[in-house]
Amino acid sequence: MTVATCRRHVHVGRKRIERLMREADIAGISPRRKGFTRRDTGATLAPDLVERDFTAPALNRLWVTDLTMIPTSEGPLWLSAIRDAFSRRVVAWETSARADADLVLSTLEYALASREVEPGQLIHHADHSWSIYVGQGHNSPTTGGGSGVHGLGRNMPRDQDG
Repeated sequence: MTVATCRRHVHVGRKRIERLMREADIAGISPRRKGFTRRDTGATLAPDLVERDFTAPALNRLWVTDLTMIPTSEGPLWLSAIRDAFSRRVVAWETSARADADLVLSTLEYALASREVEPGQLIHHADHSWSIYVGQGHNSPTTGGGSGVHGLGRNMPRDQDG
């Protein structure tokens, strides 16, 4: 608002604009919102098998994964990606207009289908943004439900910021 009034050569103080906007119950748009991840507070977190050491001795031993929101003019676009820590190559990625369990699980299923994973050898490290499907109790290879034939070690670090 301050910029708009300056363009019209109307000299108004910033605090006056803040007061008038507050009285009119108008809020400006913040450049970046934080806190998109909605973690289930009752969900049990997996142990941190990696302990912040993101090196792997061979292919398909440690996959690191993330869920990221990309703002677009048509609304948020969610990117789910899995990267092999040894080769540093992206194993699988998916995009969706919604950050839900289907996006996360389809990325994981695509990654498992595209690589030959030895049962019991892979650690799937996820930060808390992936906890949306753990909290929802979906049957997946990483939550212990579903097929579980891949023998993944599910890994999400404990809260490190609180």
